[in-house]
Amino acid sequence: MMRGARVTNATDSKREDRGGGVQTVETVVNVLNAFIGAESMPMLKIIAERADMHPAKVHRYLASFSKTGYARQDPLSGRYRLGPAALRLAYAAMDAVPVVPIARPVLKELSEVHRCSAFLALWSDAGPRIVLQEKESSPIMIAAHVGSILPLLSSSAGRTFAAWLPRTVIARLLRHELARLEKSPLPDCPTNLAEAEVLFDDIRRRRLARITGPLSAAAKGLSAPVFDAEGHICAVITMLSQAENFDTNWSGQISAALGKATADICSALQPSTNEYAPRALGRKS
Repeated sequence: MMRGARVTNATDSKREDRGGGVQTVETVVNVLNAFIGAESMPMLKIIAERADMHPAKVHRYLASFSKTGYARQDPLSGRYRLGPAALRLAYAAMDAVPVVPIARPVLKELSEVHRCSAFLALWSDAGPRIVLQEKESSPIMIAAHVGSILPLLSSSAGRTFAAWLPRTVIARLLRHELARLEKSPLPDCPTNLAEAEVLFDDIRRRRLARITGPLSAAAKGLSAPVFDAEGHICAVITMLSQAENFDTNWSGQISAALGKATADICSALQPSTNEYAPRALGRKS
């Protein structure tokens, strides 16, 4: 028995050495990656197609994921979704991004003081993704929530990223959204590249983006960029509300609060001269 185990271990080691990794782990990651950018509860067939694997093989992996909490199968539809263990892993990954733990208390304070919803979005291959959210006591009726991908041109967060990211990064999404808006225009949204350029210039000048309507008929929102130590946009903070007294004027109270909050976060992201200095921000006691 021990001899067989040694042979197996030696064989596995040779396989790992030749491939520079563990093939089974790579397959596991490939199946999990099939959920990224898919509908919220994809069918087995869709997951298999996205993973470029045979459905029977994918089914075996999904069964193991279900046992370990990384996936769940809906008993009625038979569709799959990521499970709570995957969510905990995602939270751990997000906390490893420096801006996330710094922004968390800032969002809470903005939401409480100004009685609005506030969220932090990071850039993903599919567009801006909400990773943190603080909701007001009477939450606005929009579909956006943690994990949601926001549109590039009809959300203030998307517009902010589009204004500051290199054009090569946003080119594909920008082209697709402009084509869609040209066919089905939305109020105050650009329908061609020239109009988009004017909008982006204005956002860079103000360091703020504003939107009303497209995500919710009564919602008003303001977004501002967060820059890392190298001066690159790394996140966007948005304040959003349906309240009539939610002031979205460029020189209003909300704009000033948002500008200060993002400036404070940017400052906290700079290399500290004192390694023991506190980096988290929020309401002081």
